[in-house]
Amino acid sequence: MSEVRTYEFYVHKTESDFRLTVLQGAPFPSQSRIENWAHTRTRSEEDTNPDVVAAIDEMGYCLFRIGFRFEDTDLS
Repeated sequence: MSEVRTYEFYVHKTESDFRLTVLQGAPFPSQSRIENWAHTRTRSEEDTNPDVVAAIDEMGYCLFRIGFRFEDTDLS
């Protein structure tokens, strides 16, 4: 039986539209400092979006922005 992975969710303390998710027990991303992030919740893999899990498997973290608008990008 495989071990169920658990994920830690954070919100940036001064830029609250940015969210970060990492695998529990993994090193915090070296591009940032954990002191700048507030832990919001812990979720099992079954309760975590598959796209988030895939990003963490690929990059070691998933960074996203709440409220990102079409005006902020060339997406249409």
